[in-house]
Amino acid sequence: MHIFATKWPAALLLPLTLPYLVVTWLRNRLYDAGVFRQRRLPCRIIAVGNVTVGGTGKTPMVEFICRALQERGDRVCVVSRGYKRKQSGLVVVSDGQRLLVEPAACGDEPFMLATKLPGVPVIVDRDRVRGSRVAIDRFGAQVVVLDDAFQHRRLRSDASVVLVDSRRGFGNGWLLPAGPLREPPSRLREATVLVLTRVQESKNLAPLAAHLRTLSQAPILAARHVPVDFCTPEGSVQAVDSVRGKRVAAFCGIAQPDSFFMMLEELGAILVYRKAFPDHHSYSVRDVEALCRHGQLRAAECLVTTEKDLVRLRGQDFSVPLWCLRIAMRVDEAQRLLEAIAPSGRSRANSSCCEKIT
Repeated sequence: MHIFATKWPAALLLPLTLPYLVVTWLRNRLYDAGVFRQRRLPCRIIAVGNVTVGGTGKTPMVEFICRALQERGDRVCVVSRGYKRKQSGLVVVSDGQRLLVEPAACGDEPFMLATKLPGVPVIVDRDRVRGSRVAIDRFGAQVVVLDDAFQHRRLRSDASVVLVDSRRGFGNGWLLPAGPLREPPSRLREATVLVLTRVQESKNLAPLAAHLRTLSQAPILAARHVPVDFCTPEGSVQAVDSVRGKRVAAFCGIAQPDSFFMMLEELGAILVYRKAFPDHHSYSVRDVEALCRHGQLRAAECLVTTEKDLVRLRGQDFSVPLWCLRIAMRVDEAQRLLEAIAPSGRSRANSSCCEKIT
């Protein structure tokens, strides 16, 4: 089932999907057969990920899970790959008490998580096994949450939360590079929980949910991104409705910029200018000067961006007031999610097998 229509230019890339499919299929089969060894660690491992490229809400979901487990009393650590970071190897972003590196050393998303999750150590390492061992040995982690790790097979997870953007589904249904799929949707049968994100924006919710049910027996839950407040680089906070009626110049470098702009308009902002940069864009002084100039030409009362972008703007000077919109993930049936991935009393013990949720 294709949730969205296929664009004919993508068909030109179809021949390139075959080697990608072969490599992906072979890798999974070798892990399934035990030829490639999976490692187990003496704590509960929860993988958060997706089967498509682009922003489905993985980082907000990691934050949501960590907060929920932390409130329950579990010692939680985050281990991330650290996409587009400048420092290689293992990097401890936060020990749970203080930030230890700058964003460039670890990547924008791990740094953002470290600032939003006091008490939760954050580690980046391409080697998730090594990073998780540090989480256990140095920080006494009872639960390690892996960010963007559904495709990671070397470290055996005890539970996996797989996110599907309810607006886009699986796109044209093709694998990279002709489509958005990182691997075939059939792999969803291995998910512990499926979460449909941005459900408030979806027009395809019912058919997408029905399609997912044919692929997996895992529970299907709904989640939405909700605005929390606005903050400035200096740390002052404004209520979420303070943007209503304001002339705003909005910009971002995220995977789904339209959702950000739409949310601002729903909050009552008057968007006099909008600019979408590539995901994880590294802002230059020239970029900032251009944004301020466009804002001034359009009499914008402020520039507004995302939390992830604000991380990459540290140290930059703005001639127009800069706000960032802070959002949070809200999950329907949140307790059901938590009990599926980390049943009470199980997170403190060494999990001996992956749990199958029906």
